[in-house]
Amino acid sequence: MKTLLTLAITILILFYCGTDVEFKTVEMPQALRDVLTLELTFGAEGVSDEFLLAQPVGIAVNDQNDILVVDENYVKVYDSSGKEKTMFGGRGQGPGEFNFPSNPIIAPSGYLTVVDYESMNIYSPEYKFIKRENSLKNIRLKTLLEKNNWNVYFIRKAVANDEMESVIQLHPQELQSEELNNRFDVLIYDSPDTVIDIASYRSQVVFGTSMTIEFKGDLFFEMLPGNNMVFTHSLYDSNEKELIYTLHVLSLKTFKKFDISHKYMPVIIPEEVKKPYLGLGKGQSYSRDGTPVSTPPSIKRIFEAIERTAKNTKYYPAVKNIMTDGNIIFVFTYLQNEREEYFTDIIDLESGKYLNSAYFPFVPAVIKNGYAYRRATNDEGFFVIEKYKIDPAVYGK
Repeated sequence: MKTLLTLAITILILFYCGTDVEFKTVEMPQALRDVLTLELTFGAEGVSDEFLLAQPVGIAVNDQNDILVVDENYVKVYDSSGKEKTMFGGRGQGPGEFNFPSNPIIAPSGYLTVVDYESMNIYSPEYKFIKRENSLKNIRLKTLLEKNNWNVYFIRKAVANDEMESVIQLHPQELQSEELNNRFDVLIYDSPDTVIDIASYRSQVVFGTSMTIEFKGDLFFEMLPGNNMVFTHSLYDSNEKELIYTLHVLSLKTFKKFDISHKYMPVIIPEEVKKPYLGLGKGQSYSRDGTPVSTPPSIKRIFEAIERTAKNTKYYPAVKNIMTDGNIIFVFTYLQNEREEYFTDIIDLESGKYLNSAYFPFVPAVIKNGYAYRRATNDEGFFVIEKYKIDPAVYGK
């Protein structure tokens, strides 16, 4: 792919002058506005009862613009106009059934993966069930985990490129570790021939509890055509002094990697966002009826660490999320304009060029074929899927 040659040189795009992190005096960067036009809302009416949406937990879209929604332990398939087509799945342990389905993803090859807690259900581009694979019982994967002294409870995200090859995102915990931040954000490539630790970062998000601190960063990855992928960790893959974030583009054929770097504007975390974490160090807990209860020293130590992290973190990470549409990468940041729209960089891997930036009113669930999709609720409070046309100018057209 000519992209690998074109982007061998790091891209540095400066969209404002200076590197003063006290950005209050810096003008908002120029970017496209009003880039989304609502074209379709569906899921609350106009379909049979079984295709009405109850509690959708994930959206995927294929090359034919079929819209797949995970809802009520089924994958409900609608055409590009929101008309019902087919559904598959159901609750259970049988072939193609689910218990806790989430995060459906369609690879560029057309294969569908639906994560079911510790397993992956894999389907052909024609929605034919292929296999259910418990990745945590995968011998190759278990060997890698044991080598790194990791224990895993569930899969965060997985993409099957075909029946044999997949990329898996895990959040393992380091065994027998006294560290409070004893978890990792990990990307693993798995095939019958090899298993590779693509990337691993010590997580700053979880301190041994279910409490998360979003502004300490996260690991994001997306697949690209030609058996390539892009990933970044919004904490570790950024340079706060130079105000640059870095995306890693990896070929799953050769495992050669190159980086794309881009300037960003830092965003101060409002005190109201930190407020829920402040005061935790006092170690006071309450029962459901509001009665104070004693807090074990081990939990108090965790609370103190969470509070300390909140106090000492001034800025959001450089990246809020990344998405791809073919060879186009969308990099969503925490920077917002007066309408609370997210400043988003758009980079074209095919031409090797930064295209432009745009303000998005929300971070979509998926972007595909020039459309953005998200879960929403209508005026009556019922769940719906909204489909928005993206202004071609975003793609440089």
